[in-house]
Amino acid sequence: GGGGGQKLLAAGVEVEPGVCKELALPSLAPWLHVQEKHLPYVRLKFAVTKDGFIAREDGSSKWISNEESRRAVHVLRAQSDAVLIGTKTAIVDTPSLDARLDGVLKQPLAFAMGLTDISQTSSHIKMIQTRDPHEALNVLMQAGVHSVLLEGGTALAQSFLDAGVVNEIWQFEGDAVFGSGIPAPEFSSSEWKVQKQQRFGNDALTVYAPSNASG
Repeated sequence: GGGGGQKLLAAGVEVEPGVCKELALPSLAPWLHVQEKHLPYVRLKFAVTKDGFIAREDGSSKWISNEESRRAVHVLRAQSDAVLIGTKTAIVDTPSLDARLDGVLKQPLAFAMGLTDISQTSSHIKMIQTRDPHEALNVLMQAGVHSVLLEGGTALAQSFLDAGVVNEIWQFEGDAVFGSGIPAPEFSSSEWKVQKQQRFGNDALTVYAPSNASG
């Protein structure tokens, strides 16, 4: 730790190291990860229907999650240095990817990765010309990004999951039933454990962490 403990001791305050370690771990996790791996901490976020789809066949994903869930996503964005999507999402949705909350001091940087040129539709989004998650994370790290929120597309999500570079999964499940469409990314329940569950009205948020993660 830093010198905070020393200052308290000097002021005559009893300090017992490690007491709040359990509580502190979630917020320290990204920092510790960056120090150890020299790669950004990756949170994957997606909204899924009751029957397991993240979008209709045409790629539209409107109204899977409710207003409260969308607000939670804006909080997630505000806590991230960058938001990353695939070029297909950039073209289909032309998202702004900002955190629309009062009092946000610093907006996340917006990046899209892939090989399609999106400059015509999304000039506010920086391009990372690769389909390789490791390469993309190296580019982000060099841009000073220590935490990234993955938003967009099953293909993008699946490639990061398969590469083993996702640190948290945030799955919002809404009430909607699509019947058919683009299925949600797949991950094994033996490799991921439920870290947190929360309800936002009719929506259910489940946060997963890798089950082999230390702690």
